[in-house]
Amino acid sequence: MSDANYDIAITQLVIYLPLIPLALFILFKYRVLGVEAFAGWLFLIAYSTLQIVSGALSISSGKQHTSTTGIILTQIGLGPLMLATMGLLHLINSFTSLRDSIIFRPLGQLIFHVVSIGATVILAVGSSSLYSTDPSSKATTEVKIGAVVYAIIWIFLVIVLINSFLSRTRHGVLSKLLWTTAFALSMILLRLIYTLLSVFDTSSTAFNPITGSTAAQILLEVIPLALAAIVWIIAGIASMGELPKAKAVKGQSRILPTRNARNKAQYPIESQV
Repeated sequence: MSDANYDIAITQLVIYLPLIPLALFILFKYRVLGVEAFAGWLFLIAYSTLQIVSGALSISSGKQHTSTTGIILTQIGLGPLMLATMGLLHLINSFTSLRDSIIFRPLGQLIFHVVSIGATVILAVGSSSLYSTDPSSKATTEVKIGAVVYAIIWIFLVIVLINSFLSRTRHGVLSKLLWTTAFALSMILLRLIYTLLSVFDTSSTAFNPITGSTAAQILLEVIPLALAAIVWIIAGIASMGELPKAKAVKGQSRILPTRNARNKAQYPIESQV
């Protein structure tokens, strides 16, 4: 491991160690909004934990060796981040007309989580073989499948995000989190591009997680994902002042009309003659 990668591992610990207690504090405060408030922050904690373990393993292996496990943990970091994105979108949309959408119902959430976790497992299995001393013949295919599914999930999250903006209401509850999630998805895109290039660009080693360019790793992986996690934490803390209002809105028997009800109100059925 180069001196630069060693420094990156130390930076990971410096960034993510403080984020976990902050995320736990946010989770404790947001508990008043119900179960929808849990998933986003829990997966952000899971992602931060992966980064800490990855950094610790890289440091413990020393400058003379490279921790394959640490690299694999970094590779699959997109999984928890995308699950965190969906969790926060679920929380935000519990105050919009999208709250009754199929994607935010238990079945929709189950399907999304199964697909996301499945892609993460496939990518982890493929990466563990690909970066071993004796890679299997199907390792590259598994990594490509995981990366492509990640790309599909990202596109889906962008569609949900756009609909979240279109479904915003006069209450404006948790709007900071919505804008922050838009920023986080743009940062996740940079990491996704890095993953896709490392898998499909066989003509260059610049994006190889082990032997690739340190500059590419910093610009497309380290900085974007750190910014995504940090701004989510900042927005979570900054939105705490809205929690009483959010709790009051959620406690109303009719928070907002659903999309179907709104359409009926705009285009009432003519009475039969």
